[in-house]
Order: sequence, then C-alpha cells, then structure tokens
Amino acid sequence: MNKSKTVSEFIAVALGIVFITASWPKLHFPYEFLSGVYSYELVRPAPGLYLSILLPWLELVVGICLVANVLTEGALAISAFLCLVFSVGQILVFSQGLSISCNCFGGGGAAIGYWSIGRTVGLFLLSLAAYWLAFRGDARKGAPRGDAGAPS
Repeated sequence: MNKSKTVSEFIAVALGIVFITASWPKLHFPYEFLSGVYSYELVRPAPGLYLSILLPWLELVVGICLVANVLTEGALAISAFLCLVFSVGQILVFSQGLSISCNCFGGGGAAIGYWSIGRTVGLFLLSLAAYWLAFRGDARKGAPRGDAGAPS
C-alpha cells in the first residue's frame, strides 16, 4: 500500500466518523432536525420534509461505508457533494443575515458564521483530497484506480 492510499484511508475514516456523528442526533430527534431544515428558508415544506427524512440516513450510510472501507469511491464522492451543498447553504443563509444554527450535529449550537462555514468547506476539501489521493492520483501514474501498490 502506498503512502497516498494510507493518507486517503485515514481521511476517509475521519470523515466517516464525522458523518456518523452528524447523523445520530438527526435520526433520534427528527422533528428538531425538520425544524432546522425549515429555518434555512431554502426549500419549500414538502421537499424540506423529504430532505429531513433522507439526509440523516444518507449521512449514516456514507459514514459507515467510509469507516468500513466499503464502496469508498462512491462514499467519498457523495461526502464531497454533501459538504459542497452544506457549504453553499450556509453561505446563502449567512449572506442573507439569518441567525440560525447550522444544525450540522442536531439542533442548537452556535449560529452559522465563519467558523461553521470554514469547517464545512474544510470537510469538502478533505473529501476531495481523499478521493483524489485514493482514486485519481493513481490514474496519473498508470496504475488501475484504487489499486496502486497492490501485488500483481
């Protein structure tokens, strides 16, 4: 196993733990999470309801895949996409001057600000880095994707 793959796997496990941790309170307190989704004022009620039902389960599945090193390429791609969407949502809310919790780890917490936006953008960049190190960086070297350093 090469160094890039090891770093990628470490980042993937860390991201997986973050996603599992973020999903847990949303699954246990769904009405609180639904209220948080509505507080963003970015989606209408019906899509907001579906989002509040689907998102915690998606976070949990992605987190488990990343920790278990199963379907990692897809899980990293989805984690990058989710973090990008979360970042854009927080930036939109912050630019509108709304003072709401990011709801990243359940309800409550500090209002969306530079710290929460920076954290979410950082998770997005980590997801991209892990994906590139594990799957795209190998393609430049002519190795099969995700199999660099594997015995032939």
